[in-house]
Amino acid sequence: MTKYLDEYLPIAFLYALSAYFWWDVEDFTADSLMYPRALVGVLLVLTTLLLVFTLMKKMRLPQSKDENSPFKFCVVLAASIVYVFAVPFLGFAVSSLLYAPATALLLGYKRKGMVFFVSILTVVLIYIGFRTVLKVPLPTVTLLGMTL
Repeated sequence: MTKYLDEYLPIAFLYALSAYFWWDVEDFTADSLMYPRALVGVLLVLTTLLLVFTLMKKMRLPQSKDENSPFKFCVVLAASIVYVFAVPFLGFAVSSLLYAPATALLLGYKRKGMVFFVSILTVVLIYIGFRTVLKVPLPTVTLLGMTL
């Protein structure tokens, strides 16, 4: 019983404290209300994370026998080293479109269609995010008159 009190009582206290501060600042003006409510929001998110991680400690998940395989580490390390040296020559897009699926397939993922779909989607999202939203240039290469 004391084990549960030690684990869940602080979480309940943090939720109660968040609720108290949430309603205590109601009489603030709209301009001065934003900061305290943001802090209470952060407190609620962190308290919820604490609750989730506390509950996850209770669950026993099956452990994979080859989870810490040295082979997988070597595959990722070698592929990453090749990727770092390939980016200046092939550009970000081409290098990433080769690196991501090749690494996933070498690690043993069976669903090839999903590997290629996720790899392409990730590269496109990163490209759009950096190029369009953040306006950060990515390494490019010109192949057959096209800049990639």
